[in-house]
Amino acid sequence: QLTKIICRVIGLPPIDPPVPTFSDVSRDSPFYGYVEAAYCAGVINGYSDGTFRPYNNVTRGQTSVIVYRALQGVNYCGTPTPEAIRY
Repeated sequence: QLTKIICRVIGLPPIDPPVPTFSDVSRDSPFYGYVEAAYCAGVINGYSDGTFRPYNNVTRGQTSVIVYRALQGVNYCGTPTPEAIRY
């Protein structure tokens, strides 16, 4: 969920590569496109065993790294489409 929030805030559109980057985030996941976009843009890395662990709670340290990377500017893997933030 955090990955989707970050992507939407920075205007990073979801992408749909045919082969998942992470073994535990399948193409039928509602977050798949956002996880793939964030990975492609360098906002997230995942774990060394090739997993993303989407059901783990995100730590403060992980959140800090993700937000920091997002604020540094990202390499978009497609055309960004900024969206208005809705409250």
